[in-house]
Amino acid sequence: MLREKTTHWDVPPEVVGSPAPRKLVRQDGSYIPPSIHSPFDVYAYAFGDCLVNSLYAQYERASDGFAERYFELLKAGGSKHHSELLKPFGLDARDPGFWSLGLSMIERLIGELAETSPN
Repeated sequence: MLREKTTHWDVPPEVVGSPAPRKLVRQDGSYIPPSIHSPFDVYAYAFGDCLVNSLYAQYERASDGFAERYFELLKAGGSKHHSELLKPFGLDARDPGFWSLGLSMIERLIGELAETSPN
């Protein structure tokens, strides 16, 4: 019963006294803000996505020893700054090439998608 109450999202805001949209207020009264209320959250997601894309591109270039370095990155969790985590891969987020590497992965995926689309 408790699980049903805490996962149900369609409670009118007036029931919990919140100005939140209906779909963002749980029955237990907790509120999950969308990105529009926390606009800088999206930068962290974009940075993470680009970092992962850059790591994958680096893997494609030189896969020898990559898995070991990657597992060490994962083991570190949030205990180290991203600059320290990227060093073993030869990546530096201050370098525009880092961003280009990650964005090139997205460009490639878009190109692959375009090739599969009917003309």
